[in-house]
Amino acid sequence: MTAELPAWVRELVISLPIYPQIILTGNVRDIYMLPGAGNQQELAPHSITDVLESVCRDRGYGGIVVHDPIANGLITWLLRDDTAGFPAGLVDMLEQDQQAQRGEESPAMEDRLQRVLIDVVTHRGAPVALIMPYAATIGPDSNDEAGARRWLFRVVEALADTAQPVPGRDPVMPYNTVFWVTERQDLLPPLFPVANKRIHIITIPSPPLEQRLAAARVAVHDLEGAIGTEAEETAASLLAQETHGMRNTELLAIGRMAVDQAIPADRLKEAARLYRIGVTDNPWAASALRRSIADGESYLNSRVIGQQQAVRKTMEIFRRSAAGLTGAQSASSPHRPRGVLFLAGPTGVGKTELAKGIATMIFGSDSRPVRFDMSEFSGDHSSYRLIGARQATSATTLAASSPTPSVPAL
Repeated sequence: MTAELPAWVRELVISLPIYPQIILTGNVRDIYMLPGAGNQQELAPHSITDVLESVCRDRGYGGIVVHDPIANGLITWLLRDDTAGFPAGLVDMLEQDQQAQRGEESPAMEDRLQRVLIDVVTHRGAPVALIMPYAATIGPDSNDEAGARRWLFRVVEALADTAQPVPGRDPVMPYNTVFWVTERQDLLPPLFPVANKRIHIITIPSPPLEQRLAAARVAVHDLEGAIGTEAEETAASLLAQETHGMRNTELLAIGRMAVDQAIPADRLKEAARLYRIGVTDNPWAASALRRSIADGESYLNSRVIGQQQAVRKTMEIFRRSAAGLTGAQSASSPHRPRGVLFLAGPTGVGKTELAKGIATMIFGSDSRPVRFDMSEFSGDHSSYRLIGARQATSATTLAASSPTPSVPAL
């Protein structure tokens, strides 16, 4: 892992000989496109644990320990070097796990974890690392009368203050490192010593375009129509551009969905929309509604006399909506209106009748729309009946603080 490393990975490498404890936060549950073991130019997917293992291996760590909450807190060794040895606390914990599997009584998790933390940080020999992949779950318990977990965080801070680099033949050796992994820093327990200057925080951002492009190349590999380097690159570029703000795991999920649903490579934009919004019932695709729109101009002209131009403009909006040419189908919100009609004119020219005719054409009844008689809202505070007193108060406060007068719009 020496080429094309993201900034957060480079910061991680630099931090090992400087900080004994590191908090990884942000996009920590994603996969990361980094150079593979056999090919430094081709990017391959890695988990957060893969990244930490590779970085520690390159730095000469002899052991990496992972706390696994799924296996009842079982400690797992990812990397083992004979020169690292087994810290005594880890030996005890493995024995206690075996006792627990046999149904024998074992010490509380807080006591076991505290012993492991102390033994890992104070271990002498080749450096070792402890990974806590779900740090936010280690929080104070309301039933914790003895204060074991509260004491645990005091130990965490004391270990950060007293940790010493591992002696070795290199001029600058790393610490025995503790990695705390959490999606957000504010999810850590309130007593966690995040303000300690010896505990470094590294934020992993959402994948930028080049990372999404690398993930998209993996996602489109098996798609219909993405055969050949040029076709695959075109499809991958389209998918990467359509997934701004999404994680690499979501790009791979879109690729699997496209393969499963036989969505070809040239329709990946549709696959990305389907993943974002889900399956929606599109009433505009109904054949009965399309027939009503096809005959709509003659129907509306029969109800509204002398307004051919207004009817024609109205039907243009409905035809575009039925054809999906309004842009609403690709909007971030699936509830965006397909069209907006503003009917203006003196009394008696057919505005209300046109609205009722449209309702009958679309819904089959002119009573379906919600009608507001705006003459009832001419008072200063009558708009509260529409938007609510709480929202109106906020709007009034904002308007009062503005240097220029503003008029609320309904």
